[in-house]
Amino acid sequence: MDLIPESFHFLRPLWLGAILPAALLVGLAFRREKNGSSWRALVDAHLLKHLVIDGGHGRHRWPLYLAAITWLATAVALAGPTWDKISIPGEIGRNPTVIALDMSGSMDRTDLSPSRLARARYEIFDLLAANADQQNGLIVYAEEPFVAVPLTEDIQVIEEMVPLLATDLMPGASSRPDRAIAAAADLLAQTETGTGRIILLSDRGEAKPAELRAAERARDQGFRVSAIGFGEEDGGLRAIAAAGGGSFVQTRVDSQDIDTVLVDPVTYGFGEQDTQLTLEVWNDAGIWLVFVPLLFAPLAFRRGWLIALLLGISLAAPDRAEASLWDDLWASRDEQGAVAFEEERKAQAAELFDAADWRAASLYGAGDFEAAAEGYAALEGDENLYNRANALARQGDLETALATYEDVLASQPEHEDATFNRDLVKSILEEQQQE
Repeated sequence: MDLIPESFHFLRPLWLGAILPAALLVGLAFRREKNGSSWRALVDAHLLKHLVIDGGHGRHRWPLYLAAITWLATAVALAGPTWDKISIPGEIGRNPTVIALDMSGSMDRTDLSPSRLARARYEIFDLLAANADQQNGLIVYAEEPFVAVPLTEDIQVIEEMVPLLATDLMPGASSRPDRAIAAAADLLAQTETGTGRIILLSDRGEAKPAELRAAERARDQGFRVSAIGFGEEDGGLRAIAAAGGGSFVQTRVDSQDIDTVLVDPVTYGFGEQDTQLTLEVWNDAGIWLVFVPLLFAPLAFRRGWLIALLLGISLAAPDRAEASLWDDLWASRDEQGAVAFEEERKAQAAELFDAADWRAASLYGAGDFEAAAEGYAALEGDENLYNRANALARQGDLETALATYEDVLASQPEHEDATFNRDLVKSILEEQQQE
């Protein structure tokens, strides 16, 4: 068994340079003691001991030893020794919501002005506005469901996509809300909250047994299934919502329909709970070395004014120090970046992160899609390639984004999100060419 783990390193290694003054101090003191007084150059060694009074070197060395130990422990503590990682939790939403939009052909009917699908788009904007402080995701479905936008705190991502949604983007003519509910439940299960909402926007007229079972399974997982109806018949959606422990309401021009599906009845236990975003960071073990100077502090105040002075220098914060420099002394860049990311200071998080993947994610969250695309381009893996394609699409480089989605699908043909986004970008390009 290795005494020193392979992963052992220092989070702030520059602080190790503070050991040099302590080494010089000890070296000079011992050199001075070795050389003795100025009489050594004038008097023979065998006579010197009779002329020089023994100052009790052994008794007077201990302040120097304690000062050196204190200095060394403080410098190593500030350097941040570490060899394992811990998870930092951060609040990112109390009750995530997945909106499932029916995009089968019947949603193009114009019995609702201007059409059922257009009214559903308006409802999505209202849902996002009312639920902006929590996580939201968007699934579109016909015969198969596709995750248009995974759960995110940035509602602008969904808002920019909604106007582009059209029924001709979806393969298949039938509507399968049971598959959409299952896909939404899978998204919510990844949040580790134990709760969440699924809101169907559909014109479904009747409910099949598979749809009722899907709603019941989602309810059993802790997810409430509600529905907003856009068709003439509402029995099917009403039954699905009842099976899912949620509410049903027909679309309205006021906000009552939004309020109905967003209210969580306590009878089903769907209260607001905190979900956690976890980021793995190195565990700073330097805190344990702080007890070394604290242990010697009483001795310093009793006799060793030098130790007290060293403690004051090494542990006191400078009055005019830059805040960022002081943060660097006590937390790694990734730890600072994690805090900024959790507090929605994405631009600052991008400047702080050393981890390339988190820096790219922060740039994307801050809206700097060009820099995010460059960051993801430097990373390996299909997910980073997919994220690069999203960043390219968001900055308007649709042709490069389309080619990048194709690269993702060449490696992962079953990547549903990449398939949906590729088809969406392709349709936008075709519309631009027609114009």
